[in-house]
Amino acid sequence: MGVDWFSGVIDPVGTFSDADCDVFDCVLLTSDGTQIINYDGGAVLRTGTGFVQAETNGWGLTSAGAVVPSSYLPAGTYIDIAEDVAGRRCGITLAGDINCTSAAFANDTVYKQIDGGRSGFCAIRADDTVECADAGYTGPTGVTFQEVAVGLGFACGIRLDGTIQCFGSPMGTPPGGADY
Repeated sequence: MGVDWFSGVIDPVGTFSDADCDVFDCVLLTSDGTQIINYDGGAVLRTGTGFVQAETNGWGLTSAGAVVPSSYLPAGTYIDIAEDVAGRRCGITLAGDINCTSAAFANDTVYKQIDGGRSGFCAIRADDTVECADAGYTGPTGVTFQEVAVGLGFACGIRLDGTIQCFGSPMGTPPGGADY
């Protein structure tokens, strides 16, 4: 147990299986999949059964692919969900389509993972390449990833070979548009 350096609140006690953060807020999913709690002080934001993913603002995804609360995304069965700091939400359906409250992804592409951050969304396509929407940058050409995470003006991904590559830039576009 420790103390949150930002708020001074004591860290929540227990075991957790998922976490998600935005600029100043984090949520945790209890290991038994029954509660999504706020990191600062441990206030319970949502209770239920079978949660496998937690997102900021206290919403989640169940093992059956249901979004809770269901009003957060169009009806469907989802394999991954994400939210950006502006509160826009996206989810990847069982068929690999992306449903978003505002971001625009290609309609004829199959996706398998998505993340939202301070600057839009990035998703991994079925061919393991990255596509970004409303982010102000694109994914690197010809590079394959197993997971992507979006930050403020940049994203980082774990490549299929296990190495890390970041693209975009937290300080604006790098000279020549190079990745780092």
